[in-house]
Amino acid sequence: MLILKPVITEKTLRLAEDNNIYAFQVQIAANKNAAATELEKAFNVSVTNVRVLTRPGKVVFFGRRAGVRSDRKIMYFTLKSGDKIELFSK
Repeated sequence: MLILKPVITEKTLRLAEDNNIYAFQVQIAANKNAAATELEKAFNVSVTNVRVLTRPGKVVFFGRRAGVRSDRKIMYFTLKSGDKIELFSK
């Protein structure tokens, strides 16, 4: 499972509604081709484009101790017109 969970925010809902672009958080080791193939199989849609956003983890402090939050990778999938994923509908 490369795809971990959908990213549902105001921005991603607007992208899904207007441009047919859906955002999912994926594993750090995931690549575009493998993630697109998994999304196509899971939701029975056709992916036309994939964009990647990698966010490094922040340094956080717990009293005197420092820690690091995990890195996150988000992929934006553009679907063929007419395809839809129902998780993002209002």
